[in-house]
Amino acid sequence: MKTFREIYCEKNGCTDSRFEHELLWRCFYPHARPLLPFMKVMSKQYFTADLELINDVGYSTGRQGVKDAIDSYFHHPANVGFLRRRLRVRISTNAIRHLARQMWDSY
Repeated sequence: MKTFREIYCEKNGCTDSRFEHELLWRCFYPHARPLLPFMKVMSKQYFTADLELINDVGYSTGRQGVKDAIDSYFHHPANVGFLRRRLRVRISTNAIRHLARQMWDSY
């Protein structure tokens, strides 16, 4: 069975090396997207939890893998703080779920 990463890249003409960047941009909360370039410069560790979620979802081969990755994301030690929790300057797990559902339903 193909991984989410393989299906996504195939359907979107994305290279494997661009997968994380594309998913980060696509699933980041829309109101927070303008902050992405600044956050990357200010703190590379800020995106640790988000990138681990993308990586875990990318290697999942079904919906249960996505669910497990999201559950882990909510308990990730780097997924704390006012910006992430209150202002939602982070990835949207609903966007990840929706995208995964789209990819597997059309596969």
